[in-house]
Amino acid sequence: MGNQTRVFVVHMTVSLGSRLFAKAKETRMMTEGYAWIITDGLSSMLDLMTPSTIDSMQGVLGVKPYIPRLKDLEDVEMRWKRELLLKEPNNKMNELNLFGIRVNDTTWALAMAVERVGPMNYRFLKPQTSENSTDLATLGTSEMGPRILRKILNTSFNGLSGEFHLVEGQLESSSFQILNVIGKGDRLTGYWTPKKGLSQELDVAKNVAYSTSMANLRKPIWPGNSITKQLGWAISTKGNSLRIGVPVKEGFQEFVEVKWDSQTNNTTYVGGFSIDVFCGVIGKLPFAVNPQFNAYANADGSSAGSYDDLVSEVHHHEVCCPFLLIV
Repeated sequence: MGNQTRVFVVHMTVSLGSRLFAKAKETRMMTEGYAWIITDGLSSMLDLMTPSTIDSMQGVLGVKPYIPRLKDLEDVEMRWKRELLLKEPNNKMNELNLFGIRVNDTTWALAMAVERVGPMNYRFLKPQTSENSTDLATLGTSEMGPRILRKILNTSFNGLSGEFHLVEGQLESSSFQILNVIGKGDRLTGYWTPKKGLSQELDVAKNVAYSTSMANLRKPIWPGNSITKQLGWAISTKGNSLRIGVPVKEGFQEFVEVKWDSQTNNTTYVGGFSIDVFCGVIGKLPFAVNPQFNAYANADGSSAGSYDDLVSEVHHHEVCCPFLLIV
């Protein structure tokens, strides 16, 4: 008996994330007791997701950089909507998302850097290559590139997304919004700032201490339409083993070794470097996992097939191994 973790942080593309949450709902992992947190790759693209995807994400918390609603941003959005309506009248996008806004700021940063570098001879340096080099390896590099890069790294200005300033080559955000996927879209539950931590409002009093308490946010609605604070784990009472298919291989057995009892037609030993590494990793998990190694073998202990055969049998439920150890 152990604790099963039920908090998941999802950092992936929209297409992959949409499929993940559809499967999570299908396997009843979007019910009470689970907590899901998405990063800005998904939370900034909620407006573009289909209704079925949003429906599968009910109760998810999202984090994305806060972008102040400045007049310059509103003017650009108005012009952008006008152009979009003329070119694509059926497009349902209502506003520029985070990535569109940052593309605008990045373009300005590049233009400013080029302007600061000034006029120069645009020569290309040819790399030293061998006869077997690929076409890409033979491409020259511009002498202007390193100078532009240095200027971009030192560029600072107020763009549509706020202050544009790179820290170690990364765009730094000063504040983040915390969202809750509810109904047909998302609801703002609060903010996080480096100085004040979590709060319902962005402009909090200066004498307020830094806080990491969720109590400072609007109460979120969790998966399963629950308002109860999620523990993030649950006690496992099933005690089921994790059955692992192990291919039987001849020859070099330092990675995986399988010993077979010909009288009982059972595995007597499964070990080796790969098995030790796997057991070491699952031993560090914050919940109990009981591995059961099943040799993919015939009655005489010989290999029952190739890796593809084993994968195919698991896919068609001909063998009960929810996890494959392939070496």
